[in-house]
Amino acid sequence: MESEKTCVMVDFWIVGDKFDIDQVSLQLGLTPTETRRKEDFKIPEFAETEWCISTGYEESQNVMIQFQKIMDLLKEKEIAINSILTENNLKCGFGIVAKIYDSESPLMEFSRACIQFAAKINAEINFDIYPY
Repeated sequence: MESEKTCVMVDFWIVGDKFDIDQVSLQLGLTPTETRRKEDFKIPEFAETEWCISTGYEESQNVMIQFQKIMDLLKEKEIAINSILTENNLKCGFGIVAKIYDSESPLMEFSRACIQFAAKINAEINFDIYPY
């Protein structure tokens, strides 16, 4: 049996009460990896509509690799993102998930360019770490 390796996934999400998911895709020129509409949840009063692009889980020892992949998709779209957020009263962020095997934690370091990009779009950055 092959041993498990540490994997990282990074996603970029836009969430809010209700908004046109197709319009966001059109404005950004991107096809989302996943979307969810508020009304699709069992208890919509506690849910939000979500538009998301993701790397999916990839074997990695550095979260910056996956973060850069998402950033490359969003490069030069800061004005469009900010416009979408402002017009629809939405928020955005990056989710970083690490599945850590055999205590081999990935490097969690961000370049200035990544930090500056996240700041330009007022993005949150969330981490989920799962040791196995």
